[in-house]
Amino acid sequence: MWTEKAAALGDDVAAFNLGLAYDNGRGARKDKALAEAWYRRAAALGFAVAEGNLAYLLFESTEAHQQQEAVRIYRKHARQGHAIPAYNVGLAYELGKGVRKSLKRANAYYEMSAKGGYAEAQLALGYNYSNGVGLPTDALRAFAWFRLAAGQGHPSASFNLGLMFANGEGVPRSKARAMRHFRDAASLGHAKSARWLRKLKNT
Repeated sequence: MWTEKAAALGDDVAAFNLGLAYDNGRGARKDKALAEAWYRRAAALGFAVAEGNLAYLLFESTEAHQQQEAVRIYRKHARQGHAIPAYNVGLAYELGKGVRKSLKRANAYYEMSAKGGYAEAQLALGYNYSNGVGLPTDALRAFAWFRLAAGQGHPSASFNLGLMFANGEGVPRSKARAMRHFRDAASLGHAKSARWLRKLKNT
């Protein structure tokens, strides 16, 4: 009640908190329409974080016009040098969500995000180079991106490094190095890595 009063008086943080409450169903029933309205209000009042939450909400919508608006917001933030929105634009292009599907553009945005240090984008680029998804297959580049993501503690990146060493893909085959990377990933809860560890121990 007090938050609503503050938001009605023009408090941007209160408006954002109401958006969160309706978005997550914390202290209020879940209502995506009300969450959207309060995020829009907070963004209009100058609370920058609210625009990112609004974009996420719209991107998850099944309505094409809302997905398109989300991509416009993400693209604006990507141009400002933000790594996560750049990744989200790449994801939109990969999935054809809010934009026409384009693996070339997806990878361009993934690279923008990856160079900005976002591990999820580094993983995506590693995977796409490894599997030739919209890019020429290049095991060395895949390895480099996986290594950067693994260095940030991304379990799937460590798993992929383990696979590369286990199979000798772009790097010399090494059971010891494969096990080290699988162990890193398994310690972070990556189930496939735990299975590979058991498999290598028995060979």
